[in-house]
Amino acid sequence: MANGCADMADDSFWSECLADVLPAADAPYRINHVRSRASKAVQLTRAAAKADEDAVHPTTHLVVLTAGDVHVYALEALVYDNRDCTTVFVAKADSTGYGAGLRLAEVTARVVRALVEAVSRPGLDTRVCLFARAQAQYLFPNSAKNKAKHVLGDRQLIRWWARALTPVLAAFEPPAAARLMIPGESGPEVRAFFPPRPADARTWWDEGEIFGGQAAAAPALQCVPFFPDDPKSRFLESLIAEHRAQTSARQFFLELETRQEFRLGFVVGLFGVAGRVVRTRPAPAAPLDERAFARLHECMTTSDYATRAGAANATAEFAAAVPAAAVAEVRGRRPATQAAATAPAPAEPTVLGAGLVRRKPTAVDDLVRRKPVNTLDAGLVRRKDKDKAHPPPAADVKDAKRARNV
Repeated sequence: MANGCADMADDSFWSECLADVLPAADAPYRINHVRSRASKAVQLTRAAAKADEDAVHPTTHLVVLTAGDVHVYALEALVYDNRDCTTVFVAKADSTGYGAGLRLAEVTARVVRALVEAVSRPGLDTRVCLFARAQAQYLFPNSAKNKAKHVLGDRQLIRWWARALTPVLAAFEPPAAARLMIPGESGPEVRAFFPPRPADARTWWDEGEIFGGQAAAAPALQCVPFFPDDPKSRFLESLIAEHRAQTSARQFFLELETRQEFRLGFVVGLFGVAGRVVRTRPAPAAPLDERAFARLHECMTTSDYATRAGAANATAEFAAAVPAAAVAEVRGRRPATQAAATAPAPAEPTVLGAGLVRRKPTAVDDLVRRKPVNTLDAGLVRRKDKDKAHPPPAADVKDAKRARNV
């Protein structure tokens, strides 16, 4: 157990990865990185004639960042190794809102790139897959009740993930594929979600997906992977149930946007990056058996993070259960004044993934948007405007009430 530092993991890997993007503080941050290989094999696709020929044992990675006495961030990813490709599925990422000053897009970019470089195999392609949908919390229960936690809406979230994943593109040798698909959105609408392209970018985003490609006429079951809790996978299962196993990948993605999950106002993003990784390097992840990993995962995902006291209790319980070999310390080097010296960036989310419903704006929304907002960094509390005591004109209030009752 992590009750001492003598047996802790080598700090150099995560220091190199995160030190310059974490705020300087009196105490170091702690990184917990554990992994567990599933004992049960699963089929990533249905390409093989025999099920066991395409079966893989996925490995789950969990990376947790702690500041002081509380968890502030976590990311969970599943890694599938088959004969000719490594697939990294970023399943969940979340923040508690207690990490003042954290630039979560930068932290996420570094963590994802570190995992990609750690699990990739020389000479073989690597794919990074992500399904982005807005949700209040993923890994830290009740953390949305923390008023300092900033939860993004669906469109904001897709833009945020595009910004967070862009630095990961540099890990791939050109030519690599980087795609974003938003069911129900046209090409120009999708491209509007991309961040500005740097002049030195060798690989850049485009609309589409990474699974069909030149094999778009091939059956979707043979090239589109099955991931847990993924709408694509549910559609693939329905093709099997409907005896439509020969549906092509091209037709599959055309029909995907007609699925009920995408017709009820949900806006989601399907991200994919594929290619050869420039370098590989092992990460100091502590291996756990399935039972131990499940207990540790449950320790975090069944706790209460609504208050700082509750988050501290949950963090202490997790720290007592995590192996010392999974713990690394990182001292942040980003100066606190650096945030003020740089150009302002969009507010950081503290939730990184699934399900808000888009609705039409009302007059009430217009009134809210008229008020100036003091946007602080992720995890900080917004101050109320001093002029809150001055109400809007009576006519505006009546219009807003009338619109709300329509």
